[in-house]
Amino acid sequence: MMPFLNNQYDCTACSACQAVCPVQCIAMHPDGKGFPYPVLDAEQCLHCHRCEQVCPALHTPNIPRHTNEPLAFACITKDAAVWEKSTSGGAFSEICRAWGKEAPNITIVFGATFEGLRVVHKGALLKNLSLFNKSKYVQSIMGDCFTQIKQLLQENKRIIFSGTPCQVAGLRNFLGKDYPRLLCIDLICHGVGSPAVFQRYLTELEHKTGKKIQAYIFRAKHSRWGNFPRYQSQVVYGDNSIRYYLEDNYNKLFLNQLCLRGSCGEHCRYRHINRYGDFTIADFNAFPAVFPDIKDGRNYSTLICNTKKASNLVPILDKRLVLLSCPIEKIMQYNPLLVRSTPENPYRTACLEDFEKGFSVKELVIKYVAKPRLFTLSGIKQYIPYKIKYFIFRIYKKLWK
Repeated sequence: MMPFLNNQYDCTACSACQAVCPVQCIAMHPDGKGFPYPVLDAEQCLHCHRCEQVCPALHTPNIPRHTNEPLAFACITKDAAVWEKSTSGGAFSEICRAWGKEAPNITIVFGATFEGLRVVHKGALLKNLSLFNKSKYVQSIMGDCFTQIKQLLQENKRIIFSGTPCQVAGLRNFLGKDYPRLLCIDLICHGVGSPAVFQRYLTELEHKTGKKIQAYIFRAKHSRWGNFPRYQSQVVYGDNSIRYYLEDNYNKLFLNQLCLRGSCGEHCRYRHINRYGDFTIADFNAFPAVFPDIKDGRNYSTLICNTKKASNLVPILDKRLVLLSCPIEKIMQYNPLLVRSTPENPYRTACLEDFEKGFSVKELVIKYVAKPRLFTLSGIKQYIPYKIKYFIFRIYKKLWK
């Protein structure tokens, strides 16, 4: 951990300190739980304090936000193929396409992607946008993304950076100013999970099935009775067989905040309305309460325009997305992580200590994740066809008007 931070919880591993160091004496190394932290080589350090000056835990990025309430929407792409490849409504893909419309050949997207079975941040041309589709609930390895972005901006390339709010804050501080050709997209973030826990889970799954894993998708759009379960993973094995898992063991730890980084949860500094991305995106959680007439059962995205740069893209996005205007208060109500932190799971520390001792992911789930009760409402809902659930909702609304 960097010497100017008082608490390990302050460091998000955004990598701004590593990127800004003029003598490259800062390197990111994983701890025993698998989370990367900056490590300083004190003998090479010039004591220039640039690392301290760009740390978002100490200095809030200054960006030109809206002076009034940000525009907010529920949205879904008009392109069925884009929706199929997306986690929710396709907002990310359509924002990228809109930003790169004028110059697609010099538009470069930076985001989290799989490199083998590791989650890393890297850049690719707009035509390779599909690399960045789907959520990845693992801390990404940032590498030298920030320095690449600065160099490309100086070469007048158009850049899109997508990441967690802390990663966006780190990039903003590293750059030191807003670039007209830079568009930042942040997320309503649950937190980032341990890369080491994820890798151990994949290894255990390979041992269990006797098959090599070729690819993993966190949010697979595989319909069950007209429903699209949110945390349904897809695993592609080496023999090209495909299997779907509803809340697999890694996701059980992640969703119960048992394998999150220490800077997440109640320690997160970035859950507030003053976002650092031009856009903020997420799932849209308010169906059918806010839009009772939308009854197709598909996943929609939340889209929030935090800056004028984002708002200026709305006319282009309107041609690519179905945009349903939504009060920002409703998004706060149904997706409170936009502005509110959540208490840390009291068993998180013990769970990760057991992980360091060599416990399997399955053993951690058995020990720390409560077994679901049989016949609970949440358990039954996934087996009720969506059209029947929608019909019940409409009857309920009529009876309680």
